[in-house]
Amino acid sequence: MTEILRGADESSRPTKARALLVGERTPQAMTSVQECDARLAICRGLAEYLSDVSYSAFGGRDVRFKHVNEEFAEPEEQAKYPACRIGLKGAGVYEGRSLTPALVQTDRLPQPDGRYFVVPCDFVADLAVEVWANDPEERSALISALELAFMPQPFQYGFDLQLPYYFGQRASYFAVDLTIEDEGDASMKRLRNATFTVTARVPIITLFSFPDAKPSFDLRSIGDGPDVLVNLVVT
Repeated sequence: MTEILRGADESSRPTKARALLVGERTPQAMTSVQECDARLAICRGLAEYLSDVSYSAFGGRDVRFKHVNEEFAEPEEQAKYPACRIGLKGAGVYEGRSLTPALVQTDRLPQPDGRYFVVPCDFVADLAVEVWANDPEERSALISALELAFMPQPFQYGFDLQLPYYFGQRASYFAVDLTIEDEGDASMKRLRNATFTVTARVPIITLFSFPDAKPSFDLRSIGDGPDVLVNLVVT
């Protein structure tokens, strides 16, 4: 069930809400809040979700990311390992849903705004989820943690996240492949890398105003007696 929660006057207010893992009965709350583009929304949502990932490796070693970034870190930021970076892997694609998107009367903001949510297409992209670890054992534990995080639900492959900072929309994610990256220079720096490819999909939202139709009716009776014909005119 979809619910409209906020008016357009709140769209410029930054929200502190984080991405929410969607379960079988998680209600969806569509809003007018947009703090980023679709690309950054899917990266930010995945980064927030993975920042809480932890794993108890063999031997009792607990591992978790010290830093998860949805884009490249700024130069002044000091590196902290183990870390994770999320970004586009190649070009994102806009996949059209329909040449004539349908308007749903319930998918609109409350008055006095009254704009409709229109979804002309989906944004689909492969994301590179880079794991930066200090040694092979730590990398293996982090890979195990991500494998579990990418399949958290017994009823589906992959998972969905609700994004409160992108119209309250839901983005879907599923893992595609894993690449282990071992190079001489990285080994000398005690860095062990791995990269997951995760495909993400989120609806592109546009808000439009349409005039509300206000039909009027003209009822006219024709003829006398018990059998009366009624002429109904709608304008």
